[in-house]
Amino acid sequence: MGRGNGPKRPQVRIARTDCFFCGRTGKMTEEHVLPDWLNNLGYGGQGFREYIRERPDVRIVQNGGPFSKTLKLACRACNTQWMSGMETDAKPVLLRLFNAGGRQAPLERPEQITLARWGFKTAAVLSQVVRPGGNFPLEHRLGFHDQDRIPDQAYVRIGTASITQQPLGIQLGEAQFLPREMTATIDDRPTTTFGLYFARFRLLNVVFEVIGHTAPPTLEVAVDGDRALGLALLPLWPSKFETLWWPPTKSLDEIGGLDGLAQVPLVGIPTLNPGPGARP
Repeated sequence: MGRGNGPKRPQVRIARTDCFFCGRTGKMTEEHVLPDWLNNLGYGGQGFREYIRERPDVRIVQNGGPFSKTLKLACRACNTQWMSGMETDAKPVLLRLFNAGGRQAPLERPEQITLARWGFKTAAVLSQVVRPGGNFPLEHRLGFHDQDRIPDQAYVRIGTASITQQPLGIQLGEAQFLPREMTATIDDRPTTTFGLYFARFRLLNVVFEVIGHTAPPTLEVAVDGDRALGLALLPLWPSKFETLWWPPTKSLDEIGGLDGLAQVPLVGIPTLNPGPGARP
């Protein structure tokens, strides 16, 4: 998402008759993909365009500013109350990070949970831009809404990376949604196949990574990155610390940003252990 000229295509439009989060049917309302209040910070002026990366070597420019883009995927109640509340709560925390200027900013546990909820919601919405109609798990979307809590099968981490200069212009943000299928065989038990997804996005200088899976309750899946990435991505959910200091000691610039993160083979690959319901 940035400023520049290049190949163009029409805006992505998702026509839904059921709400992406609560499942209710009816008329859907326009939901901003990224915070529209960023327009007031000077990031929504003439000439801004959104970049969609379909292949690493192809970037397509869409009409419209990146912070005015909307999708019709949420019902009015979800959009104007539940999702709007997350946006309102996250805005002051995000602004503090955007304006940190290289200084460390403390994130107390309530702020970590606020950012994790907003990051999970935003990653789910962005998945429909990157892969229209893509398979962000239905049970994770409905569970997130119904319980007002990130699913136990999802992990949210936060890092930092620079606003980049790409051939088509300044890239204010970028997103990836990478669904995978995992097959697990433990001892002599039948093979189990389940979904795994990586949803990542950078907004200005802040990076969110959401990793989730749909393994059955009989499997306990632990998602862990390598030690080096532990210096670049801090855990927001599940919350592990009373206070986190952002940015991390290592920037994701060192591994090539989101593209480099997607190439790290061990990030998010689950370790499988028999869960409580497994046979002895």
